[in-house]
Order: sequence, then C-alpha cells, then structure tokens
Amino acid sequence: MRCDHYVGLNTWARNYVVRKRSVREVGVRIDKKSGKIIGRYDRYFRTPIFRKAVYDSIPSTYADGKFVDLHRYYFDDGSFVEEFLEKMQWNHGPWHYIALRNNHHEILPESLWGETVVEDQV
Repeated sequence: MRCDHYVGLNTWARNYVVRKRSVREVGVRIDKKSGKIIGRYDRYFRTPIFRKAVYDSIPSTYADGKFVDLHRYYFDDGSFVEEFLEKMQWNHGPWHYIALRNNHHEILPESLWGETVVEDQV
C-alpha cells in the first residue's frame, strides 16, 4: 500500500527539543476582594526550554491538504531552531526524514540522519 510515512527527528534531535530547565518562582497570593496578602510561595519546578510553534507543513502526496506540521522551537531571547525536511526517500510512498537548523539556517549536524540509518529503515 502506498502512503506517506513520517520518520521525523532522530533520537538526538528529539531529546534536544524536549529539554527542560529548573526555574525558581517567587510570589504572593492576594485576596481578590480585600487586596490583602494571604500567602507567599517560593518553589522550584522544571519547565521546557523552548516554546513550540507551527511554522510550515509538508503536503500529503496522496491526500488533499497537509501531511504533517513543521515546528519552530523558540528560546527566551527570540532565537530558534526549526524542523526542515532533510530528505525524502521513496519506498511504497515517501518517507520524510526531518532535521533541525538554527535561525541562521545553519544545520545542527547531530540532527542529521546518517545514510546507513536511512537505508536500513526503508
């Protein structure tokens, strides 16, 4: 059966975009009616490093419309890394291999699929 196949990001790239950091949050709770402070908090928690947003999509070969979304992962300073279609191989339909590049369009080499890995999967 012929259909679109989404391989996505390699293991290194998947781990890169789901990284988290530990942050400290300090604040007060204020009663809405009286305006008085009713509590204080000082806590640590883990939060994603990136803010994720869709910026493009890959169209389907066999159906109308998009096949899969491509994402940008934004840092706090506004810089980003984005997914792009590294290669598409054909075997009973297209196989889409996704990699990452930064906001200067420089490819993150660790995110590239090796030729032998690609050949083994199709």
